[in-house]
Amino acid sequence: MDAPSLQEGSLPAAPAALSSRRAQEIPRPKRVWNDAPLRSKALAYAALAALGGAAIGMLEAASGYHHWVLLAGLGIWLLVLAGLGRYLLWRPLELLCAAWDRLNLNRAPGSLQTLPITRRDEVGHLARAIHQLTGTAIRENYQARTLRRTLDSRIAHATRTATQRLLRLAMRDPLTDLGNRRFLEESLGPLINSVLASGASLAAIVLDCDNFKLVNDKLGHATGDELLVSLAGLIRASIRQSDYAVRLGGDEFLILIPDCTHTRIEMFTERLRRFFQQQAQAITRHSIPVDLSIGVAYLPGLGVRTGKELLDRADEALYAAKHAGKGRTVGA
Repeated sequence: MDAPSLQEGSLPAAPAALSSRRAQEIPRPKRVWNDAPLRSKALAYAALAALGGAAIGMLEAASGYHHWVLLAGLGIWLLVLAGLGRYLLWRPLELLCAAWDRLNLNRAPGSLQTLPITRRDEVGHLARAIHQLTGTAIRENYQARTLRRTLDSRIAHATRTATQRLLRLAMRDPLTDLGNRRFLEESLGPLINSVLASGASLAAIVLDCDNFKLVNDKLGHATGDELLVSLAGLIRASIRQSDYAVRLGGDEFLILIPDCTHTRIEMFTERLRRFFQQQAQAITRHSIPVDLSIGVAYLPGLGVRTGKELLDRADEALYAAKHAGKGRTVGA
C-alpha cells in the first residue's frame, strides 16, 4: 500500500511540504522487518524466544552444572529478548507517539516529516493516517485564517465605507446635495485660517430666491423643490473645486470663493442671476417673476477679521439687496 500524501499546494508552507513529498518519493532500501505486519513480528519474536529457551535447555542438559547454566542462560536470554523487543517492537510505537506529541505542540508542515510514513507495517499505517489527518487540519486551519483575514479586511472596508457615507450624509443637504450648516461649521474655521496664513482673499456670497414663498403657495412645494435643485445645480456648475457651496436653509445659499478678485465676483454673481432667471421662467412657466438677491462680503475687509464677521457682513449686504427692491447684488 503506497503512502498517501497531501494534495499539492494545500499547505501554507509550500517548500516544507514539497521537501516532505520529495523525501517520500526517494527510493529507500527495502526493510523486511519494517514491512512485516505486527502479527508476523510477534510470531517471529515468540519463535525466537522458544528457540532460545530450547537452546538453553539443551545446553543445561549437556552440562554438568545444571542450575547455574539454566539460571545464567535464562537471565541473559531475557535481557536479549527485552532489548530486541524494545528495539524491534515497541520502540517504533514510542517514536510515533513522540512525533504525535510534537505535532500537537507545533502544527507546522515541517513537523510532518518526523512521522515514519515509509514503514509498511501497522506503525507506518498509523503514521500515514496521522500524516493525512494532521495535514488536513493544517490546511483547513490555514484556509480558516485566510478566510478570517479576508472577512476582517472586508468588514473593515465596509465599516470605513459606511462611516464615510454617514459622515457625508451628515454634512450634505439631502435635497440639493450641497453642504449643510454642519459642513459649514466644520469647514469655515480651517478655511479662514488658511486664507489668513496665505494672505489671500475670501469672498462670501449669500443668495436668496426672490418670491420663493409665492412659488410654493401657488405652484406647490414640488415646484419649489425643483427650483432649489436647479439653483444648486447652477451653483455646482459655476464654482471651482476649491470653492465651497452650502445650503443654509430654505431658499438661502452660501458660496465661499477664496483667492478671487472683486471684478470676477461681480461677473460670477451676474452670470448666476441671469442663468437662474432663465431656468426659473421655464420651471414656473413665466407665471411668477423669480430672481436672486445677493449679498457679498470680503475677507480681509473693513471690520471683518473672523468667519462670523464675514458671514454677518454678507447677510447685511443681502438684506440691503432685499430692501433695495430685490433682484440685485450688493457688496460686489
